Amino acid sequence: MRRVGGFVNIRKDHVTNKFAYLLTRFYTNLIRYNTLFIAKFLPDAWFGNESLIAIEELEKVRQYYQNDWEVVKKYAVDNNPV
Repeated sequence: MRRVGGFVNIRKDHVTNKFAYLLTRFYTNLIRYNTLFIAKFLPDAWFGNESLIAIEELEKVRQYYQNDWEVVKKYAVDNNPV
């Protein structure tokens, strides 16, 4: 995925023309989902075992959203009768 991402821009671009937007969206989704579909059939040996996201980066994100996550868990406990 990283290799393909280096060649193809699949980021959301803000296009004001509706036709151009639909064409860009169709093109982007065509590349995105065809790549994922084809990758499903590739052997596991072709892929490395390295993480896609560095553990340090995941820890930073976890710490940043820790308070929000606690609020969500408390809301779920308070509002779900189980």
